[in-house]
Amino acid sequence: MNSKLLASAALVTVLAAASPAQAEGLYIGAFGGANFADEADGTGDVGGGYGYTVEVENELGWAAGAAVGYGFDISLRAEAEVAYRMNELDQANIAIAALDLDGDTTALSIMGNLWFDIPLNGPVRPFLGGGLGMAQVGLNDVEVPAIGPGTF
Repeated sequence: MNSKLLASAALVTVLAAASPAQAEGLYIGAFGGANFADEADGTGDVGGGYGYTVEVENELGWAAGAAVGYGFDISLRAEAEVAYRMNELDQANIAIAALDLDGDTTALSIMGNLWFDIPLNGPVRPFLGGGLGMAQVGLNDVEVPAIGPGTF
């Protein structure tokens, strides 16, 4: 699940970075939008040679963040970004049973990015980039109606 959320973070970052594509000097940006968190899969062993599988599904969520960067006059930009994402939990499929869930999945991410603006004349301003970062991912206020509340 962490890699899927980071992939969502990268996609939102790419879409958000389009606005300062010709920035020189200091710039600040903000972004927001939909967050598509994929299901989380796992397996376990209850002993005696019996195992189980778990799939946790999320609903469509939201993402918001901000970035501050500096554009150099050589078509290169360096940027720091912080973002927050949240998706409500939908259901868990454990073995052959489906359980409704209450609670949410959240991710707080911090990234450092480098962007190279491809110098073309015209309305389209392509760029290439990449970055490194980390995210703190959590399940919050998880409640399975048949079992009760808990935090993981």
